[in-house]
Parts: sequence; C-alpha cells; structure tokens
Amino acid sequence: MNSVTVCPEFCIARLRKYHLVLSNSGASFSEAVYGLQRVPLHSVVSKLPRLPPRQEAVSLLCLCVVPYLRTKLEERVTQCQLLGPSRGWVHVLLRLHSASHFLWEAIVFGNYLYYMSGRAASHSPLLRLAGVTLKYAVDQEQDLRFVLRLQ
Repeated sequence: MNSVTVCPEFCIARLRKYHLVLSNSGASFSEAVYGLQRVPLHSVVSKLPRLPPRQEAVSLLCLCVVPYLRTKLEERVTQCQLLGPSRGWVHVLLRLHSASHFLWEAIVFGNYLYYMSGRAASHSPLLRLAGVTLKYAVDQEQDLRFVLRLQ
C-alpha cells in the first residue's frame, strides 16, 4: 500500500466522513448502501438511527483508527523484514508481531464459527468490541414486508 493512502490527513478525512455518515444513518457508508444499520447489542430498541455516544465513538475508532494503525504497523514490519536478519529488540518485536497477528486471525476465525452457529450477534470482533451489531434498517424491513404482501 502506498504512503498516500495511509497519511494522517487521509485518516482524519476518513474519520470526519464516517462520523457524518454514522451520525446521520447509524451505519458506515458501505453498511448504509446495503441497507444495514448499527444497533447496540444491549439496549432498548430506538427508532432513531443514531447510536449512543460510547458505541459511536468506539465504532469510529474501529472504522478509522484501527485500520490506519494496522496499516502503519504492517508497513514498519515490512521495512524491518526487508533490511535482512534482525537482532536484539527488533527481532523480538517482529516475533511478537507474528504471534499477535496469528492470535488476531484465530480470534476472527473463532468469531466466524460462533456467528455461523448462531452464538455470536456480530460477524466481526470489532463490531463486538464496539458493542453493536448489524440489522436491516427499519424502513428497509417495512419495504420488504410490503413487497412480500404484494406477492
């Protein structure tokens, strides 16, 4: 990935865009395109599309900051690996990165298994961390019911 797509200004612009969309529709841009909405896991059903402040803030972090930091970390690890055999603390950090990457992928895989078996409310550990799940928007559900009644 080139440095243009991971510059801090891009992250800030993306954060502002996602904040605007999340505030208005209760979903990220791509989720809104598919008619999905983020709803809190443990709360009273609300007709408003807006998330509670805590879930909105954590959702923004998971949508923008986590991918930005992960990309920066991957770039740094790639640079260290290209320099050749590492020694000392760099070697320890590279091994720690490998172990943490494996652990994260195992968590994602386990979450997928739980989701497919119906035990998890969300397909993503980041959504679970944010305390939200995806549901079809209320107006989308009403449109589907109307179409089903016509048939």
